[in-house]
Amino acid sequence: MNGVNPPVVPRLLVSVRSAQEAEAALAGGCDILDVKEPTRGPLGMADRSVIAAVAEVAARNGAMCSAACGEAADFAADQPSGNCDSGFETPVSPVEFFKLGPAQLMQNANWQNDWQVAYRLAGNRFKSSGEHSPSPRASAVAVVYADWQRAAAPSRHAILDAVAAAISDADPDQPRFVGVLIDTFDKSSGGLLDCLSVTELEDFADRLRTLSADGPRLFLALAGKLSSADLSRLVTIRPDVIAVRSAACRNHDRQASVDAEVTRRFRAELQNCFGEVSTEPSELLATERA
Repeated sequence: MNGVNPPVVPRLLVSVRSAQEAEAALAGGCDILDVKEPTRGPLGMADRSVIAAVAEVAARNGAMCSAACGEAADFAADQPSGNCDSGFETPVSPVEFFKLGPAQLMQNANWQNDWQVAYRLAGNRFKSSGEHSPSPRASAVAVVYADWQRAAAPSRHAILDAVAAAISDADPDQPRFVGVLIDTFDKSSGGLLDCLSVTELEDFADRLRTLSADGPRLFLALAGKLSSADLSRLVTIRPDVIAVRSAACRNHDRQASVDAEVTRRFRAELQNCFGEVSTEPSELLATERA
C-alpha cells in the first residue's frame, strides 16, 4: 500500500445488529461483518450475545468480523454503552477488529491517555479464545469523526498522530492498530462528503500511506451514510474498505433491517466504480488477518 499503487476494489463492510442480518449481508456479497447497535449511537456496542452470534456466522462463512465498542471516553471510564450488558469477565467470541469512537475526548486535555486506556481495555475484552487463533487478541481500528467539532472529538490529524505514537510504543500491552476508519458522528446532518471534501480525504489518505511506509501497513476505511451515488467520487482516495449500514438496509433506513438484495445492488455499484481501475480486491486486510 503506497502512493503509486493503483486503486483496487475496496472490501465491503456491512454493519449488522443480529445473526439474521449477518446472513443477509453475506448473501448480498459483503466481505466484513461489523457488529453494531445503531440505536446506541454511531458506534453503538451490541450486547455480548449478539456479538458472539454474529462472530459465529462470520466464522462459519469464512468472513472477517469487527465489533463497534461505543465511545472511548465511556470505555475508559469502564462504562461501555449504558444499555448493553457489560459483563466481560471472560472474553467474547473472537473478532478480527474492534473500534472505539473519539467523541467527547476533547473535554480532557490529556485525551491521548484516555484514548489509549480505552483501546487497551477493549482489546483485552476481545482476546481470542481459540487455541489455534491467528492472534491472541483482536486488532484495533482507530476512528476519525469527519464532523469532529460536533462530536467534541480530536481532529483527524490529531487521531493519526495518536496512532503513530501508539505504533511506536514498544509496550506489548498496547493495542495493535491495523487501520483507520473515517466515519460521521451525527447521522442526521449529512454524510461523509458533506463533512470532508474529496481533496481533504485524499490528503489524509496520503498521510496515512506515508505513515504506513515507515511502519506497519494501515488500511483506510470510509463510512458515513455513504450511498452508491458517492462511490465514483471516492475512487481517487483509494480506500481499502467501504463501510455501510443504511446503504444495505431496506429503504436505505439504518434503523431498518439489512437486506440481501439491497446489499447485492450496492456491491455491484462498488465493483462497477472501482472495477474500471482494477478487479482485484485489496489483500491488505487478508494480510493483517494472517
